[in-house]
Amino acid sequence: MALVKITIRAESPLSLGTTKGYGGTLIETGHYVVGGQLRGALGAIRSFASEAEKKELDLLLGTCEQAGLKFPNCYLTDDAPSFPLPLTAMTCKKKSGLIEEKKKRKDNHGTADTLLMQLAYDQVARDRATGRWRIPLPFQYKCPQCGHRTEAYTRIVEYHGPKNYTEVHPSSHRQTRVAINRARQTAEEGQLYSVQAIDEGSQFIGLMSLDEKRDELARKWLQQIARIGGRTSRGFGRVKVTVNDSGAHDELRDRLERFNRKYSEFEADLREIADDPPPPEGRMLFTINLRSDAILRDGDGLPTLKFDEARLQESLAGLLSAEERQMLAAIRFKLRAQFTLPQHVSGWQTAWQLPKEVLLAAQMGGLYVFAADTAGEQSKQDDLIRGLEAMESAGIGEFREDGYGQVAVCDPFHLEVEPI
Repeated sequence: MALVKITIRAESPLSLGTTKGYGGTLIETGHYVVGGQLRGALGAIRSFASEAEKKELDLLLGTCEQAGLKFPNCYLTDDAPSFPLPLTAMTCKKKSGLIEEKKKRKDNHGTADTLLMQLAYDQVARDRATGRWRIPLPFQYKCPQCGHRTEAYTRIVEYHGPKNYTEVHPSSHRQTRVAINRARQTAEEGQLYSVQAIDEGSQFIGLMSLDEKRDELARKWLQQIARIGGRTSRGFGRVKVTVNDSGAHDELRDRLERFNRKYSEFEADLREIADDPPPPEGRMLFTINLRSDAILRDGDGLPTLKFDEARLQESLAGLLSAEERQMLAAIRFKLRAQFTLPQHVSGWQTAWQLPKEVLLAAQMGGLYVFAADTAGEQSKQDDLIRGLEAMESAGIGEFREDGYGQVAVCDPFHLEVEPI
């Protein structure tokens, strides 16, 4: 699998519509390009393609016999891939935000991640066998600078390396227009509407996994996309799309090791305070971070926000060979924690000219924490890493072709335990 970077540059204002308020007279825009909008733009090209070209596009869009590509969300950025912060990211309520010296926001008290602290506290503070509290104080994270309360900081940020994050603020404007009477082809009296749009010159970047069979075709057709979003017949949505190798070399194994090493430091400190013996070895923690909204279902097919041990095993089994599934079955998983929020998602099906179904989704930035009992065996750890690498490429849940269910394992931001 090759990891490529899709860059979308707006050559006119973009209307990435999400909601219509006040009876449709106030039209808001989203602040990123959803994978479904990228897929829909390819579908619009297919409507005017020759039969030979349609066959090529069907390999990318998917058919009854073959699944299509999993189109990524492309987030607003200046020069580097951007991702949503996890829901465990916290900032001071008085002076919130990242400390950004280049943008003269030095007075902000910074943003830090609380996941490792919370996990270590939950593991050590109370003896589960006896119910005795070893640390009789509730877990509470306050601003290290001023001692004020903190709140979740749900933003999309650029990642440049450890302790190096920047927030890109969307630049948008509104245009007020007159509705047209379709019968008379003249202005409709008293029917003004306002459209919010992302400014021309804005740039979005997303990362996409491509197999060897469709790599060349995907690069060819994605770069032919000329319009994205809504109101393209009214001057909105002109874009230039480029596809290049991502150049990303952040190995999952390294992320996993750094995450567990940092967590072990927190747990060891708390066990020393609680006068508790160290835990048995052979346990490996990992997180599954939602880089986009995820549409999940339980064993009965009902919508859910939970992604438990059974769903994890099921997802991994669908990505591995029979031999790899057998080896992975020897590893016992336990869901240690989950941080999720509900989100209702919908959209417009361009090919059918119909609205999509409204579905419950787990909001981007959510995460699930699992413990894997690898018994300290290197072979089991290798099997686990292969399965998680496959999951990162494939995603989880339904409608992954439209950008839902993108995941990352052990987001580097979890290591940022000091305000940045």
